[in-house]
Amino acid sequence: MANRTCSIDGCARPASKRGWCGMHYLRWYKHGDAAYEPPHHTRCRVADCGNAPRSGRADLCEMHYYRIRRRGVAVLITTPLRADVKYRAAHARVEAQCGKAADYSCIDCGRPAQHWSYDHGDPDEKCSPGGQPYSLDTSHYEPRCAACHAAFDGTGWNQFTGPQPARRMEREPLTCGNATIKIVSTETVSL
Repeated sequence: MANRTCSIDGCARPASKRGWCGMHYLRWYKHGDAAYEPPHHTRCRVADCGNAPRSGRADLCEMHYYRIRRRGVAVLITTPLRADVKYRAAHARVEAQCGKAADYSCIDCGRPAQHWSYDHGDPDEKCSPGGQPYSLDTSHYEPRCAACHAAFDGTGWNQFTGPQPARRMEREPLTCGNATIKIVSTETVSL
């Protein structure tokens, strides 16, 4: 038996089945055409992704390839933020997006911050059942130490320092939902 070569033009490999080499036989088996040439990709097939593919034959970049392997989809599915969150969940959202307040300095005094403080500047302000105003927009929160937070909000006390000796100073009332809240600002008095 003479050594035959593949019957596809330009292929010098030895023929094994149907007169084709192993590569052309598999191309016929997979694609129905022994002369099939797989495409050579130059960029990822995901829209708006200009990354290079994993290889010349792959049609996905590394990132989208592994997203499909892990999640089953190439594009990240983002869940819209809920608009019905309560006071604690709003503060948890701020911490999730901005990090712990302890990583920042108090914007009023420069000491290490302990809390995220709402700046009362959101036109879509929410109000908790206890009368505490808050915002769903994380850009309306500022890092403050416990004393400055209490003074800014006008409560004069907080869970860390307890009641503070204070001088009362009237500020303009804030509206929270349908209720008008009278804010009393306090300044700590050194004894």
